[in-house]
Order: sequence, then C-alpha cells, then structure tokens
Amino acid sequence: MNTGRGIIWCVAMGPGSEEYLTPLARKVLGEVTRFIGDRRFAPLLPPGTSLEDLPSLSDLQHRLEELGDGDDVALLVSGDTGYFSLASSLARYFGERVRWIPGISSLQILAARLRRDWASVPTVSLHGRPLSEDLPPGEVVFLLGEALAVPAQIDEIAGSLGSHCQAVLGWDLGLSTERLFEGTLGGLASLEPAGRLALLWVTGR
Repeated sequence: MNTGRGIIWCVAMGPGSEEYLTPLARKVLGEVTRFIGDRRFAPLLPPGTSLEDLPSLSDLQHRLEELGDGDDVALLVSGDTGYFSLASSLARYFGERVRWIPGISSLQILAARLRRDWASVPTVSLHGRPLSEDLPPGEVVFLLGEALAVPAQIDEIAGSLGSHCQAVLGWDLGLSTERLFEGTLGGLASLEPAGRLALLWVTGR
C-alpha cells in the first residue's frame, strides 16, 4: 500500500449544483489548492483556482503518488463518496491518506422527489456492466450509462422484468435541467435522452 504523505480529499460534489454542495465540502475546497475532477464542477470551486481533468484510474494513481509532504489534493467526485464512487478504489490503494467528504447522491434526490423510502431498495449499476439475469425482486433502482445508450438499456430491462412494469426515469437530478418521466418500462424505453445522467427506479411489477 502506498504511504505517501499528501492527503487525498475525496470531495463529493453531489449533482454538481450550489444548493446540494455541503458546507463541509465548501470548507475543504477553500483550503486545498490542487483540484482534479470533471469540468462540470469548475464553477463550484473558489475563484482563481484551476481544475485538472480527471484521467484514467491508473494515471490518476500515478499523479497522486507524486504528492509530497503537505501537498494535498481535492479529488472531486459526483454524488456521494460511498455510493458507486471512485473514492472506494482510491481508499483501497492509498489507505489512510484518503479522506472522504460525503455528499448527496442521485438516489437520495430521486427518493425525495418521489417521497419514498430507499433504505432497502437494491441498486444496480449499468455503467460499463451488463444487465444481470439474476435481478432482485420488488423495487430496484438502475444507474444507467451514457445518455445515448439509455433507451436501449431501459428496453433491455423491460425485456427482463416486463414492459408493463411501472417506473420513474430521472434525468440530471438536482440540476436546473432535471426532468422526471413516469410510466411503464416499455413507454420509457421509447423516449429520447433528456439530459446527461439518468436514474431509473422500477416502482412496481
């Protein structure tokens, strides 16, 4: 395990909007001078700071290994650090050098919109992963992949669970471009992409 001395702050930026950025995240962002992350988070950084593009995981590990004593960095991650986040991979590699700053996940936002309890709802990520044939019974949430692939992914889910199943499709949750669609899986699969990131909550079968 790497034992370099610089602290790696994994800062959860929520959906990427001011209203969902936590006070603790703002505090850390104000104390660090080096930032790595997606360009969409740049407007949330202190004025006059620069943001390095997020590279592949192997290149990122190499960059972080070069940190010296007191040379801390804030790695900006979307949603929450404990919810399908890059933070877990870095924690396994860098150990106690990594500090997690939690945030608001897309699932939390969608659950709030629907006024539903999400504590026991299983989540399936389709980001670069195939749809499993062994899906959990009852309600299930799917993290969908690239925007253009979303209709095909929903169609595949409909083929597995049934096109009649009721669901809610949320685009760009927590942003000004947020949109929600409710209907059957068959109907939702026919819709054009309406944003950058999508979450599908199957509410009934």
